[in-house]
Order: sequence, then structure tokens, then C-alpha cells
Amino acid sequence: MLTLNSPNIIPLLYISCTLYIIYSIYHLLHISFTLHIIYSTYHLLYISFTLHISIYQCPDVVTKYKDRISAMEKDIDMIELQEKEEKEMRSTENQMNKAKNILEHKQTEMSEKRTWFQTHKERLNEKGT
Repeated sequence: MLTLNSPNIIPLLYISCTLYIIYSIYHLLHISFTLHIIYSTYHLLYISFTLHISIYQCPDVVTKYKDRISAMEKDIDMIELQEKEEKEMRSTENQMNKAKNILEHKQTEMSEKRTWFQTHKERLNEKGT
């Protein structure tokens, strides 16, 4: 059997992962796995995979914080609604300001006629030279 300390072993990949998933109100699912991929100088590839799954009863701390979070849900929903209303008000205010600016500029454009510092003939003469 080959060991990792052997000179003929080249470790290619080592992955270890642990997941904790709350799958119901009072249960915690613990999943851990490790994957070893080892290459030896004898042109052999060794793969080792271990998986461990266990279920735990959630401690009282988790239940306590779950109750706290569920108590805050109404407040959070109210805050989200207020933020949405404020966003709509800002958007409406921006549209009103834009319309106001357009109307003001149209009135000033109609009252003032454009004036040029050069006449059309002067511009043509300048381009011709």
C-alpha cells in the first residue's frame, strides 16, 4: 500500500467539505466528504472518497434566534414597503422635474431666436479660402 509520504506519490487533488443544513425547524443535517486523488510514479491513479451524513437535534440557541427572526418579519416587510414607496416617489419627482425643465426650455427657445456670429455668406467665404 502506498502512503502520502512515499516518494513515489504525487498528490493531485484533495478536497474536504462540510455542510450544515437546517432541513426542518428542529433538525440539523451535517454532511461532510473528502476526496483524494493521488497519482503514483507507477502510472496508477488512486481515488478515495469518504462521505459522512448525520442528523442532529437543533440546540435551543438556534430555536431562540429562529423565533427572533420570525418576530422581525413584519417589521422587515413594513420597511421594504416604505422603501418601495420612497423609490416610486423619487421616480415621479424626477419625471415632474424633467417635464418642468422641458416646458421652461421650450418657452425660452420660442421667445429667443438664434443669432449667429457669422452670416451664411461669411461662412461660405471662409470655407472657400
